[in-house]
Amino acid sequence: MEREIDLRRLGEVLGKRWRIILFLPLGVALICGTLSFFFSAQPVYMATATLAIGNPTEISQQNSGFNLDAILAGPQMAKIFEPVVKSRTVEQKVLDQLNLSLNIAQLDSQVIVSSVQDSDLIAISVTDTDPILAALIANSMAEKFSEVVIELKKVDTVRVLDRAVIPDLPIIVNKKQMVLSIGLIAFLLGLGIAFLLEYLDDSLRNRKDVENILQMQVIGQIPYDFEYVKEDIESKSERFWTLANSQSPAAEAFRTLRTNLLFNMPDSIHQQVLITSTGSNEGKSMMAVNLAISLVRAGKLVLIIDANLRNPIQHEYFRLNNDVGLFGMLSSGSAGLEYVVQTQILGLDVLTSGPVLPSPVELLDSLTMKDVLKEAKAAYDVVIIDAPPTLAIADVSILAQAVDGVIFVVGTGAVSREYALEAKRQLEKVEAKIMGVVLNKVNLKSLGGKLNSRSKEGFGFRMRKKLKRSEFRRPSKSFTA
Repeated sequence: MEREIDLRRLGEVLGKRWRIILFLPLGVALICGTLSFFFSAQPVYMATATLAIGNPTEISQQNSGFNLDAILAGPQMAKIFEPVVKSRTVEQKVLDQLNLSLNIAQLDSQVIVSSVQDSDLIAISVTDTDPILAALIANSMAEKFSEVVIELKKVDTVRVLDRAVIPDLPIIVNKKQMVLSIGLIAFLLGLGIAFLLEYLDDSLRNRKDVENILQMQVIGQIPYDFEYVKEDIESKSERFWTLANSQSPAAEAFRTLRTNLLFNMPDSIHQQVLITSTGSNEGKSMMAVNLAISLVRAGKLVLIIDANLRNPIQHEYFRLNNDVGLFGMLSSGSAGLEYVVQTQILGLDVLTSGPVLPSPVELLDSLTMKDVLKEAKAAYDVVIIDAPPTLAIADVSILAQAVDGVIFVVGTGAVSREYALEAKRQLEKVEAKIMGVVLNKVNLKSLGGKLNSRSKEGFGFRMRKKLKRSEFRRPSKSFTA
């Protein structure tokens, strides 16, 4: 599918990859500046000798008056003889004459030969940290080159126009310009890398991607505020966004999700909703908890069933014992709700998973499981089932057939399009009723004005103030949502 790139998309790429674009050129410029400071501390001098290249015709007819052909042949001869200056023969003669402790390759790297455009002049420039040696090498190169030409052509066609003099000042290298140039190149390279990574990234990143690729409606977008989530997890006292601050952007987003969910339900009570995702680390389990809390605040009696018997986590969220749970009910054949546990949140109960099982497919597909769901649906307004990820295992396909609806959680930038499409196809094969997609971990900035202004204003300040107050209060054993 052809990807459309507009100005907004360009801004998103720059905002997402700004670290590469910014720090790559800064880092390269810093390294180059440091290296140039240390390795260019010793001055380098340059001495230049200039040669005039004549034409054999001019020499043989020097007494015959003006010769236009000889004059025009001069520049051509300069171009022809230019490679001879740096030939091994010439350079070896220079090394022998000056008795230098260099090899031919080292001498060759110090010599620069260039012919002046549209003239018969050749410039021999030599760089060295010793200005006297630079001049000696340049003059020796000119002399030995002339000797080699006489040996080859049997005619003296080379004249030294200007002998090299000892330079007084070292070569001036504009380090700032060099560093800026390298930094600019690195900046352009960073831009290229950023757009290449963006092109290679085939993950679902926003609402538009979900609607165009998965062809499903988005019923919720949950923002992700790194600073707040970090504080919330580290505090260990209030684990959930909607509990910690009722006016937070996340709480507002869950209220919107709750409204959309209740609107999609055919009846206002007694509904079973399964929450799944394509793979792990997309936030479906935390999504189940926060959605349950939001429903409790709306006056619903809610039960969370941790049906992820392979990798359960709800007991950790609520710090509950997980010795029996759903596994105990299914293995004993009892469809009662005696293992359901009340949480600190009035109106929210949890049925933990029980011990981890390597292959729970038979238990989840049993009549006892169907009876458990039936009993739970009769006892609670809403039953939220925290299911495993859809791909790779058959657990979700079994559970999705027994519930009233499925919420498909997509972690922003966490799953590729192909995997998400495959997960959708698996749900459609068992005729699961997909109520919609919830985008999780959405960047707050990308939501823009869609969030309630009250929830955004002063959010960080209120959080810090609330956490500070909590240090002086003993947390209650139970509290309402």
